[in-house]
Amino acid sequence: MKPELFRPGFRLTPGDTIFIALVGIGSAAMWPYDAKLAGLLVLPCVQFFLYCNVFRIRRAPELIWAAAYLAVAGWAYAVDAPLWIPTTSLLILGGILIAVEMTHRSYHGVFWQRINPALPEWYAAQHSDL
Repeated sequence: MKPELFRPGFRLTPGDTIFIALVGIGSAAMWPYDAKLAGLLVLPCVQFFLYCNVFRIRRAPELIWAAAYLAVAGWAYAVDAPLWIPTTSLLILGGILIAVEMTHRSYHGVFWQRINPALPEWYAAQHSDL
């Protein structure tokens, strides 16, 4: 198995760029037909871009947010709630999860040098077998 490289901070791959473009085009095309569904579909893409590329959080908080998204978005669509209700509640949850994650010793997203200056030592200790 190829050893993992230490590359903390923001990242953007060509695949990410293509996916973002496709989501934007698809959401824009869907908007005239069903604005709520278009908004509910773009929300997890934005959130996971923040989780995976900007703040680089661990899997468990991602899954917590995903479960909450399914519950809140399903409820909002079923009862025809205004789009701002699920959007606001899920963005608040996402902010809380990101804030908690930034306190973890493995935090390696944006501003990691200021938030977690001991990250290189932690990473080296965790990957000493590589």
